[in-house]
Amino acid sequence: MPDDQEVASPCISVCEMMPEAGVCAGCFRTLDEIAAWGALDANGKRKVLASLPPRRARWGDAAARIRAAYRSR
Repeated sequence: MPDDQEVASPCISVCEMMPEAGVCAGCFRTLDEIAAWGALDANGKRKVLASLPPRRARWGDAAARIRAAYRSR
């Protein structure tokens, strides 16, 4: 993918940090990654995206419970 192409944010508008994991239950990014997203170039964003699948695998069940509670508010 060319460096100048837009890279979509993984945000799903469920912004709830999981303190035990240090990541958001919606997008699985850290606070630092969320804060830096707008300033990252396409390669930086792809690096963040590449780090998400292992976090989803590790924390997916806990995140699903948080997302369900978040949506029922």
